[in-house]
Amino acid sequence: MRKNAKGGNARRLSRGWKIVLWVAGALVLIVGGGLVALRLSSPPVSEFRAASETKELPQDWLEPPQSQEARSPETVQTSAGIPASSPTSAISSRPARATSGTLLFVGGERPFGEESYELTLDDEGAVLTSYGRFWFKALVATINVTFEQRLEADGTLRPTAYDLAFDGPLGFDRTVRTEIVGNEAITTSGDERSSTPIEDPFILGAFSTYAFLPAVLAERDEEGPAAFDVLAFGGPPGQSEDGSGRPARMIVVERPPITIRSGTLVLETDAFTIRSAFGSGTLLARDTEFLAFLAGDADDALAVYRADYFPDGFEILGEEIDLPASIPGRGG
Repeated sequence: MRKNAKGGNARRLSRGWKIVLWVAGALVLIVGGGLVALRLSSPPVSEFRAASETKELPQDWLEPPQSQEARSPETVQTSAGIPASSPTSAISSRPARATSGTLLFVGGERPFGEESYELTLDDEGAVLTSYGRFWFKALVATINVTFEQRLEADGTLRPTAYDLAFDGPLGFDRTVRTEIVGNEAITTSGDERSSTPIEDPFILGAFSTYAFLPAVLAERDEEGPAAFDVLAFGGPPGQSEDGSGRPARMIVVERPPITIRSGTLVLETDAFTIRSAFGSGTLLARDTEFLAFLAGDADDALAVYRADYFPDGFEILGEEIDLPASIPGRGG
């Protein structure tokens, strides 16, 4: 697999992707502007071993995607590979299923975190639970920040409750609780309590919240971009810039499939461009299964991907957009 060239000096993360890391969790709250130190001193990928089981890619993922014309009416899917259905039919016929995965967070070629998650869906709604950690070196010690989160959604997959807890050194602990009732999100963190008007919510907390997005998109029966009000936790408040106090909007646009290669396996993935006040990125999925979130380019890359499926990373084939061509693996 092609590796990105390693320069003698670590490159500074751009301001836009400092913000993305803020959205992802509490790491930036702790290290502040010290992301350069993270890039310089965190363990290289070759020294990192995530404690997770490796899964084989489903065999049908490796076969050429079936055309819509060849599918029966019961299995017709959208061009993104996601079942087309109305919200009503989705609620009454959504099959109960559970999926789990392990994510690796990589900045440039250096890992800075990992997260394991489980997502369950049925007629009643969905529950996403996860736990993980960020790490960075400060002087001679490696600092670890652990976290747990839980996201609940109703039968239409609209978020109803969210809990996030961080446990860090030097007494750094933080808990956040949000409940969404009607068009209001009520958030409690420590002694602080706030209320935010909201219509089409999507919650960004730790990175695994992106794993919920393909399932949400599967419920849509509308053509064109999807738009959400973003509730972001672990970083800046993310309110819109018009002074209304409403959350920033996140726009999700389907784009042509992206082909990736991991070892000898080649896989065509569904792909979506995500744009918001926090920056833009590309989400890769297969049907409703999250595979990766990518941002930046080879010189300034952020990758959050399924280390259980791609322990050696993967390579993007035939891409002309500004994405990193090679995503390093966890095992060196």
